Amino acid sequence: MESKPEYLNLIDYAKYLCVSDEAIRQAIKSGRIPKSAITTSEGEGRGNKKRIYINRREADIAWVESYNPSQGRQSRESKQRIEEIKKELATSDTSVSEQEVKKHVSFNEARRRKIVAEATKTQIEVLQLQGILVEKKVVYKQLFEAAQILRDDILAIPDRISADILAADGNINEIRRLLTEALAEPLESLSELYTKNIG
Repeated sequence: MESKPEYLNLIDYAKYLCVSDEAIRQAIKSGRIPKSAITTSEGEGRGNKKRIYINRREADIAWVESYNPSQGRQSRESKQRIEEIKKELATSDTSVSEQEVKKHVSFNEARRRKIVAEATKTQIEVLQLQGILVEKKVVYKQLFEAAQILRDDILAIPDRISADILAADGNINEIRRLLTEALAEPLESLSELYTKNIG
């Protein structure tokens, strides 16, 4: 089998895939060709622009993974080259191929994850605006404040009704009524607060 160079410059790699130079630049920009497959070197002559070189094998794996025949107009030569790359990868050293494939999340999978993440974020924002979803720290803060109010009201009961209990002169039924009413008041206030915020 004819030996192929490990690295190709951008123009040669575009010719190899039978696509335009711009298609390769867009693929690099979008991440379809991963950064790990790209290397640069200082140019020579006027302008000294950096030259881009592409690891053919690594870029081939990413290109094939992200290939979608239903998207865009593709030349017959480009489709044929995709099939040739697939066969080449399938017949190459299996252990090396698996290691290289595991280094990348496919372009389509990465795009799917991004779409799901954006949709989830949007859904959360809508629920927050509707008041259906509330941040956990906000809930904890409100619970803490409600518990403080309840505690203070209960601790104030002895000072508030001690004189009435003494006036009951040992009447058990009257003392029970005074205590029940005193305890019921802060609990009813808490219930009203819940109804106001939830109902």
